[in-house]
Order: sequence, then structure tokens, then C-alpha cells
Amino acid sequence: MSNLRVSLLLSFAEKYTTLVIQIAANIILARLLTPTETGLYSVASGIVGIAQTLRDFGIGNYVLQEEDLSRSRQAAALGIALALGCVMAGLFAGASGWMAVFFDEPRLQTVVLILCPTFILVAFASIGQARLYRAMNFDAALRVSIAATSVHATTSVVMAYLGYGAVGMAWASVLSITTSVVGYGIYHPDVLLVLPSFKEWRRVFNFGIFASGGFLLQEISQRLPDIVVGRLLGFGPAGLYSRGNGLVSLFELSFMNVISPVASSALAHLKRSDANMSDPFLKMLGLTTAVAWPLLGMMGLLAEPMIHLAFGDQWLPSVPVAQILCFGAALWIPGRLSMSMFTATGRVRLLLAVQLVAVPIQAATLILGARFGIEQAAVGVSIGNLVLAALSLRQANRAVGATWPKMAVELGRSLMITLASLAPPTAVVLEQGIDIRNVWPATLLAGFSGLAAWVLCLFALGHPLKHEILLGLSKLRAVRGLPSNQRG
Repeated sequence: MSNLRVSLLLSFAEKYTTLVIQIAANIILARLLTPTETGLYSVASGIVGIAQTLRDFGIGNYVLQEEDLSRSRQAAALGIALALGCVMAGLFAGASGWMAVFFDEPRLQTVVLILCPTFILVAFASIGQARLYRAMNFDAALRVSIAATSVHATTSVVMAYLGYGAVGMAWASVLSITTSVVGYGIYHPDVLLVLPSFKEWRRVFNFGIFASGGFLLQEISQRLPDIVVGRLLGFGPAGLYSRGNGLVSLFELSFMNVISPVASSALAHLKRSDANMSDPFLKMLGLTTAVAWPLLGMMGLLAEPMIHLAFGDQWLPSVPVAQILCFGAALWIPGRLSMSMFTATGRVRLLLAVQLVAVPIQAATLILGARFGIEQAAVGVSIGNLVLAALSLRQANRAVGATWPKMAVELGRSLMITLASLAPPTAVVLEQGIDIRNVWPATLLAGFSGLAAWVLCLFALGHPLKHEILLGLSKLRAVRGLPSNQRG
């Protein structure tokens, strides 16, 4: 358990350090780039991101969950990843002109062409990252992630300042992934030095064919809003939608991207040890939603001052989108955890089965909503998230032997904590309102009252997080009580 806490702390350190860097970069970029430039890059990266999932073929997750990762199996994983990367890079380079015509934007071709090398680079990066996660070496992952994020932020800001717009953001992505490849190569040189092979391709293929199908559909569901809004409503609305979705992305970076790698690594370890997974999965579900739901609720409640302070007045029309998407993300959390469990334990067929049903429904509700505006598009996304969560939890119950009543206990307790935590800040906002010219007093009062209410709820209900908070405080007091030459 102590190793798991250390892994979580290192994962938090990684994600929050990179989060600070990204927030600083986004604050600057929001003032250097127009909504149209932002929307252009969002559409291009959305299209490439969907194809990257197909290129990935579940290779990273295969390396993470493989019980006997021999050198020949790693070589086969790299061989398949590189072959698919080269094919996808060639296809996108050839189709870039058609994409520009389809979206009636000539600059889209240039952005897509710049992003094409990432198909090959990510083949190395995904295996290197999986090797670190498999060993639960989050200390090394921290260093690589900070380096790559710093390169991305610096490049994007400098090139935006020089007037390159979306083109600069594309180059930032290429250089960032290159930095990751070099970093992972330092810790695992064999990732770069091993010769690609297809000797054991069948073992990788049997996992990847189902994993890539599920991941492709999952990526489509996440990237489709930018593409659909950009196609139906234009790049300006796509930029506003993307900025509104920025709060959910902030939540992803600050919380879910911290939890997921550690949870997946721990679940994969349990699977390799043939341990019972029902109780650990339910505990993970309860702990995650007890933090995630109140946090998303607070972000939705304070979306206006957050967007105003971070990005400026030109992005205020994205506030309703942000609020709707925060609610939709709360619906999606249980599904996200279930899908992480599927991949970490090798149950990729369940992942594919869920996505085959959920994604078409998500696409239909999104397209229907987008015909009326960006807020309606966000409602469509939220409805799709609810369907995905319900289907995922149903399959998760079957996979780990859990039951709906036990799951209802965990989720019900998290819902009680969420409602109680949001009551004080909601009262502050309703009674005082938030003056856009002086947002700090009401925003800080709402934030601190919500945090205090959340902590009180945890202690009143005897939630497992209460123990973790007390343990963290006791260790902090112990460290502060040591002489300065004994600390660290």
C-alpha cells in the first residue's frame, strides 16, 4: 500500500507540474491566438488523434499487461507499431489536400503534413511509457513528462508570438513527442535499440485487434465534437467549444491522468497475481468519484470567473459549454474507470463491445445537437457519456464479479458528498453573484466554502479518504518536526 501511495504522489507531482506549465502556456496562447486559429488546430489534431489510436493498435497496453514480456514480444510490438505508423503517415500525407478542400481551409493541409511524423515517433514513445508504467517507475515518468511539456509550451508560445498560429502548435506537438522518445530511450535504451520483428506477431495481434478497435472508437467519441462542430458551425465556434472543453481537459490533466496510470498499473499487477479484483475496483470507483464529482461540480459552478481570469473576455461565450461539459464529464467518470480496468486486465473484447454500442449513440446525439449550436452539441456529448457509463459499468460488474447494490453504495456515498460540498458555494454564487470586474472575493469564498464542506463530509461519513488525509497530515507533521539536516 505504501508503494501505491508513493506512486500516486509521483503521478500527482508529474501531472501537476505539467499542468502548471500548460496552464501558463494556454493563458499566453489565449491572448496570442484567435478562436479561428485555435479551432483550426483542434480540428487537425482531432483528425490525427483518431488515426493515432488506430496506429497505436493497443501496443502500449499490451506491453503493460503482458505476463511474460520477452525481448521477442517487445520487438514484435515495436515492429507492428512502426509498420502501422509508416502506413498512417503516408495515408495522411496523401489525403491532406482533400481534407483542406473538405473543410474549405487551405492551411489545414500544412498543419496535417507537419503532424504526420508523429505517427512514427509515437510508436517508440508508447512502448517506452508503458515500460515505465509496468515497472511503476513514476519517478522517471515525471522527468520525461516535464521535459516534453516544457518543450511543447515553449515552442507553441514562441511560434504563436512570431505569428505562426496553428502551424506553430503543430510543430510544438512534433518536438514534444521527439523529446519523449529521447527521454524514454534514456531509461530504456532497448526501446530504441531493439530491432523490430514480427516473430511473435500473433500474440500481439490477438490483443491489439480488439484493443485498437475499442481505443479507436473511444478516441472518435472524444475527438468527434471538435470535428463535427468545425464542419457544421465553422472554426470560430469550434474554437469556442474547444475552449469550453478546456475545463474538462484541465480536470483530465489535474486528476484523471494522475489516477489512471497508477490504477491501471495496480490492476494489471493484481491480474498477473491472480488476485481478487472486485473489492479493489469498487474501492477505486468510490475514491475517484468522491473527489472527481465535487471537483467537476465546483469547476462548472465557477466556470465564468475561471475562463475570464485565464483566457480573457473574448472566450466568455464558451462558459455555458464548459458548464454542460463538466456535468457530462461527471457522468463519464465511471465509464472511464471501467474501461481502464478492461485494458489493464486484458479484457479488451469487453472494451470493444461497449464502444461498438456507445459510440454510434454518442455520435448521433452530438450531430443532432450541433445542428442547433455549440451548447446543444455539449448536451449531446453529455447524453452519450451517460450511455457509455451505463454500458461500461454493466460489463465491469460481470468482469470482476461485482454487483449493482455494492456499486450503488459507493456511487451513492460519492453523490451525497458532492451535493453537500456544492451547497455552500452554490449559496454564495446565488446570493452574491460574481461581478466579472471583481471576481476574486466571491470566487475565493465559494471555493474555500466548498473545500471545507467536502472535508467535513468525508469525516462525518467516515469515508476512506478521511484516513488518507489524516495519514498525510501526520507525515507532514513528522517531517516538519525533524531537524533541517534530516529532512528529505
